[in-house]
Amino acid sequence: MAAIDDTTKIYSMAGSEEQAPSMSTEQLVTMIRRVGRKPVERGTLYNVVTDYSDVVFEDDNAYKGYLSLPVV
Repeated sequence: MAAIDDTTKIYSMAGSEEQAPSMSTEQLVTMIRRVGRKPVERGTLYNVVTDYSDVVFEDDNAYKGYLSLPVV
């Protein structure tokens, strides 16, 4: 998958002294989804680069300590 994972370049171009990104693509997408927005990476001219709406990350399907039970 392409995209935001090369954020070190973005950080340095923006003038940040911290060169290591503090959030992964998965963390950003999860945060955007939680607030009810559509996670889309866009280029300089606002064209869609990557649409993360239907992307399923490994952790999305990982066991999180609970099971969904049928509603009776």
